[in-house]
Amino acid sequence: MLYSVDDKFLKATTEYMNNHGFSMEKKFTYRLYMRNLEKGILADSQQKTPKLPEGYKLAPLRPEHASLIVSKTPYCGPNAYPLMRKMIETLPSFAVYPPTQEDPVSWVLLHENGSPGFGFTLPEYRNMKFLQIIGEAMRNHLFTNGYKQMSFEIADGNTSALQVSNKFPGLVTLDLIHFMVFKRTTFISSPQSAKL
Repeated sequence: MLYSVDDKFLKATTEYMNNHGFSMEKKFTYRLYMRNLEKGILADSQQKTPKLPEGYKLAPLRPEHASLIVSKTPYCGPNAYPLMRKMIETLPSFAVYPPTQEDPVSWVLLHENGSPGFGFTLPEYRNMKFLQIIGEAMRNHLFTNGYKQMSFEIADGNTSALQVSNKFPGLVTLDLIHFMVFKRTTFISSPQSAKL
């Protein structure tokens, strides 16, 4: 079983699960952030917005990019391809495509919970401000479609994503979250099953 556990409840959750026959493995830790979209748009209008280089385009991801996204996302398991493909088919995404290339070099896809995620830029295209450009496009899309807040997660230790996020005014740090795997180690019989 996969769970996200708030840092404030990690000890109590671990004790509870251990007492009920589960072992726990922490996969990774991330921090949850929130941004007020209206305030962000106002603040961003007072800053110079980066532009895409000549010939590059901003467009949605396509379903055939699912395997690329899964391969670059550390918390996607080996069976994530069908879900990723479905997410790309049904949820908003933005990606940067270089001239004469069919595959994206940078992207962000909306999670099922409405928060942007899966942000990644291929190493040879970093420091070109692509995630900042994509982030602004996603923010404008969400605001235009009635969203007032935008939350997102950044994996603990992902300093480059944090640097990009800090360029967006109005960012509020919320909670430290642990992505956990709980596995059943012992089976506890209920009083009724013992009677059978």
